[in-house]
Amino acid sequence: LLLIQRMSLGMGPEGEPIQVPDAGLFPHSPAWDTNGNRLLFLDRFTVKQFEMGRPTKTVYGGDARLLGLSVSNSRLIAVRNPYDYYIHTIPLRPGGLSAAGPDALLIHSAMINEQPRFSPDGKQLAFVSHRTNNSELWLADAVGGNEKRLTDLDAHVMGFPRWSPDGRQIAFHARLPSIAQIFIVDFAGGVPRQVTTDVRGSGTPSWSDDGKTLYVSKMIPGRGLVYKVPAEGGKEEPAFEGEGAFPVPVPGRNLLLHAKTNKFGIFSRALEQGSASNVEEQLVDDYLPPNGGIYPFEDGIYYTGFTSVGVARAFRFYSFATKKSVDEIGRAHV
Repeated sequence: LLLIQRMSLGMGPEGEPIQVPDAGLFPHSPAWDTNGNRLLFLDRFTVKQFEMGRPTKTVYGGDARLLGLSVSNSRLIAVRNPYDYYIHTIPLRPGGLSAAGPDALLIHSAMINEQPRFSPDGKQLAFVSHRTNNSELWLADAVGGNEKRLTDLDAHVMGFPRWSPDGRQIAFHARLPSIAQIFIVDFAGGVPRQVTTDVRGSGTPSWSDDGKTLYVSKMIPGRGLVYKVPAEGGKEEPAFEGEGAFPVPVPGRNLLLHAKTNKFGIFSRALEQGSASNVEEQLVDDYLPPNGGIYPFEDGIYYTGFTSVGVARAFRFYSFATKKSVDEIGRAHV
């Protein structure tokens, strides 16, 4: 919420606070113009303006995680996002355990592009872009060409696009605008279908091997829980007892990976129900959610390794055979 409090001449509160309408999910850095008539503030990456008796409107929708905002003589001063939010690709040697060359630019625009995912056949790339001033799902071919927007939800936050095993659908979460829910959209296009309806919201979906189930995260009073929901929609059920977030099934292993919101590490549980077969095991201790990602294959897991103070250090590979992690691709780009 963004509130305005009238003050008396003695600098005491006068009346009840006024809530700025349509301020968004992350309003911050408010600043009045020199006449005190217009309030400018930031809502995530956009600059908004509010005047008493008028609707809140967007006045600048740039790629700007602004660090400071001031208004002087009708000029707006802001700090733009200093990070590179382009999408790069790294060629791999046979076996996929080391880089065959330097990274190359794949997707770029004047706005943030993030969370890329190749389709199961490797021919298409799904990613989230803010180039329309809101989060939307985009597609490109495997070499970064033929970019096109797949959704038009005007989402405040969108993330974690995940392809179905047959490559025909993409699941993702979106806030429209306040509570994240899971949606599925056909690769060929069309209106996204909402899968979850829980008032607590759902996020970070991943598909089961057979494409019938989605594993999702929920935040319930300060901790994460993992639920499963039919991809066609229906009743949501806990996937296991205990804390978890960012669930990812391992192809062909009947194993579910997950992280925790307040602890380093990647953890695993068997997909079978029952406490005896669903014991948690910690596989690595240098992964920091939600940064980076967890990308499992039948023989191991690619992930981003972090230092003890939370700095991205390198892309790593954990082997199910050796139960060890090694640096494989060099310094991470997160």
